[in-house]
Amino acid sequence: MEFNTAGVIFVNNHFLKGDLDVDRVLTVVAGELNTLGISVKKVSIVEEEDSSVSRELHSFSNLFDVVVAVVNSKISTVSKSLANLVSEPLVFNNELAEITALDEFSSLGTSEICWWPKSIKLLKCGNLLPVLHFHRIFIVYLELAHKQIQLMLREHLLRYRQEYCFVKLFKVPLNGFKYLESIENLDIGTEKHEDIEMLRLSSKSFDNIVRAEVELRNNFSNEPVTSVTLIGAQDLVWNSSEAHIKSALQAIEKCFEMYQPQHVFLSFNGGKDCTVLHHLVQVVLKKKYSNLNAKLLCLYVRSNCAFKEQDDFIGQYSIHYNLEVVTIMSDIRQALADILAARPQLKACFMGTRRTDPFSDNLHTFEMTDHDWPQVMRCNPLLNWHYSDIWDYLLYYKVPYCKLYDHGYTSLGNATNTIPNPYLSVFEGDTKSYLPAYKMLNERHERDGRNKKSKI
Repeated sequence: MEFNTAGVIFVNNHFLKGDLDVDRVLTVVAGELNTLGISVKKVSIVEEEDSSVSRELHSFSNLFDVVVAVVNSKISTVSKSLANLVSEPLVFNNELAEITALDEFSSLGTSEICWWPKSIKLLKCGNLLPVLHFHRIFIVYLELAHKQIQLMLREHLLRYRQEYCFVKLFKVPLNGFKYLESIENLDIGTEKHEDIEMLRLSSKSFDNIVRAEVELRNNFSNEPVTSVTLIGAQDLVWNSSEAHIKSALQAIEKCFEMYQPQHVFLSFNGGKDCTVLHHLVQVVLKKKYSNLNAKLLCLYVRSNCAFKEQDDFIGQYSIHYNLEVVTIMSDIRQALADILAARPQLKACFMGTRRTDPFSDNLHTFEMTDHDWPQVMRCNPLLNWHYSDIWDYLLYYKVPYCKLYDHGYTSLGNATNTIPNPYLSVFEGDTKSYLPAYKMLNERHERDGRNKKSKI
């Protein structure tokens, strides 16, 4: 996702009447976005009516990478519209209430401005009114738009716009790599790591960095090659102030403290949730167990009809992140029994379960498997994450993910029972296509493509 287009929506009846100067505010908003390389493609003025605002937010979100909604008097119209759009009830946001309780915001009305869908997030800067955001829809207040964009939104969007580079270090002789020069967009150099000069391969393409590693290892097939993957955005994730990220990191730390890394494995099928979870686990391992050399063990319970793209991604991902993937073709219960029998030292399993998954609404972060299942402690760090949290994480921190998600798949089963999500279908004339998974706003539709007959 390149993040180079934006739509701006003005929500206020006074704009429609001409009582407020749209051009002045638009100049500020568009000017700030343009300096970030984001071009405003469309501007809309919408009346303060719930269904009208919902339709416009949905439409703009489909069309553009970024949506900026500029509000003035009745901010509750936007909160209600967003709640209708995502099918979430309005809840009182205590974090926002603490800020708006200050004297300078007394005119805004705390009773109105603090009610939002639960999945709304805040970009904060001191005691300034935060920028509220959800799925790259950003809500700014008319009179504060310039400050909010400059002091909060700008830095956030810069991170989205930043090109990511995958980097890996190898302990090999530092010469004779002409066979790698045919790989496009691959930089070859050296870097000192723990006082050892190592070969450094880097690329903006995940496919290319993995291909380079495969060719390098083939060239040294008769000897072991030590490698180090540099985890992207490690410090940003570790120092995040977002409650759901902090909570997940704490759960992962607690699991390692209770059982030790060598006794823990990760359930990994290449889906979006376990990909986020793996990235978080790697951050904790790098920060707290940096001397650990063992590969992280992952269990892939594979269907007989797995997507080729899913298998390919797991293969690439395991190469780049130095994972030991054990693939078992059976149901989950039998797969657990098999891996625990083969490796009795295993005591806990990280799972990417979220509360919106089937039969998961009453789960706890730490919970043993049911009494009639193979016994292992399940650790569910993402239990209270929303669908939007998953995609914000993948896109913001530049984590590679399975390509199926770019073609309308939102939840992965197998190739016979999963189709692109109908909720994301779009038509251009008679041609049907699908928006990428990160465009879906309503998580209630996440599994709408599951348990369907697919043509394979």
